[in-house]
Amino acid sequence: MNDHDIKGIRVISVADAHQLGTLERAFLDPAERKVVGFGYHASGGFLKPESNPLIDTTDIQSFSQDVLTLANEAMVRGEKTAARYADLVDLSRLHGEKVVTEDGRSLGAIHAVEFDEHNYKLTGVEVSAGHFEKNTVIAADDIVTIGSDVTVVRNSVAERAHAPVPDAPAVPFDGSDQTSQATPFREQTIEIPISGEHLDLRRQIERNEDVAITKEAVERDQTITETVQHEEVRVEPTMNEDAVAEEARESTKRTP
Repeated sequence: MNDHDIKGIRVISVADAHQLGTLERAFLDPAERKVVGFGYHASGGFLKPESNPLIDTTDIQSFSQDVLTLANEAMVRGEKTAARYADLVDLSRLHGEKVVTEDGRSLGAIHAVEFDEHNYKLTGVEVSAGHFEKNTVIAADDIVTIGSDVTVVRNSVAERAHAPVPDAPAVPFDGSDQTSQATPFREQTIEIPISGEHLDLRRQIERNEDVAITKEAVERDQTITETVQHEEVRVEPTMNEDAVAEEARESTKRTP
């Protein structure tokens, strides 16, 4: 993390989930090469003036690029930071400070200061050599002194920065190790092999294993019990023989 990233990080009290403010500054102990405290902007609200309280890194519960948490608002003490405030360096004030080697060669100016967000140790400085040059990060191990006017780094930093970069060897168009036969500034035809690939999908049946199926006849005795129903018709005479004879005689008499 660098000191540009800290601005605007929210300061939160975990006990009451209250935002106390947003980070503004970081203070470096140049002797220990470590950030020992932060200053944050606390918006006062109605009838309460704005302030810039200090936080010691030893009182921080957690710290990331999004939020800094404290156990509670009572942790906003900043006693250690305030006690040695005169010996500390506000990282934002290092912006633009010249960077030179031990033998006096100028490398540019500090653009940002980087530190570890877990142990707060200095990890390096980002140096700008000019508008048309790419910024370079100089590791903390290569920094000799961080002063109020200039930062001094080892001579080896400049030597590495100005070391010539060897030209890459020419590679023939066909990818071989032989020197290309192309002659510059002459009309000619250069053959460039073009390779490609295609996907061949085929479907085939594979025999994985054999399965044996056996069929056999099984005999067994079975008793079936069933209830059979039937109907019986019984005819009973309704008149005796004498009555039948009498009925016949009566019928004869009625016949003309």
